[in-house]
Amino acid sequence: MLNTQQFNEAFAIMKSFVSGEMGIDKFWDHMKENKNILQILLDDPCRPDEAMLYYSAERLMDRVDIHTIQGASALYLAVEKYFFRNKIPTNYVTHYHDKARFLLEIQPSWLDIPEDYLQDEVLSKMPDKLSRPQQIKWCKSRIKELFQYDKVPPRWWQNPEWPINDTGKPLKFMYQNKSSKEDSRFLFHFSDPDSNIETIVEQFD
Repeated sequence: MLNTQQFNEAFAIMKSFVSGEMGIDKFWDHMKENKNILQILLDDPCRPDEAMLYYSAERLMDRVDIHTIQGASALYLAVEKYFFRNKIPTNYVTHYHDKARFLLEIQPSWLDIPEDYLQDEVLSKMPDKLSRPQQIKWCKSRIKELFQYDKVPPRWWQNPEWPINDTGKPLKFMYQNKSSKEDSRFLFHFSDPDSNIETIVEQFD
């Protein structure tokens, strides 16, 4: 258990971050140095059993990458939930979650593009001074240009696994089929735009 001084010092840092007064880089430095911040999240009396969640408090320090949009949003959410669950009045900022939602909005359900690829091939090439609806429309068009398919997009049985070749070009999706009636594997056939070599991604029912 934390004593009153330990709790108050860590709590003040958390509140400063949640309210937007402290940037994420500085907060992350505090969190690495001050173990009491994580302890507050772990000791939250209103926290449901979330130990198995990917970004649960138990796994936060090992998994979060604050230099990614999804990682920054996950860290903010972990701290934000403490204030929300315990009904502690404070101001919240939205930009961490807004950026993460934007990545979801621009991608169709049959894609899960790595964030670094999205940044390099889509977001960094987006024209300046577009409204949010214009940004979404432009990014969707750019993604459709990059991730092409012959007739219909893949219907994944597990998480999307669209292959990208060594030159950074997504392969073109051709078709999918089941390997055999007795086999539970589904085969997704892609063609390399540079070499025309076929690549098959396997997933299981």
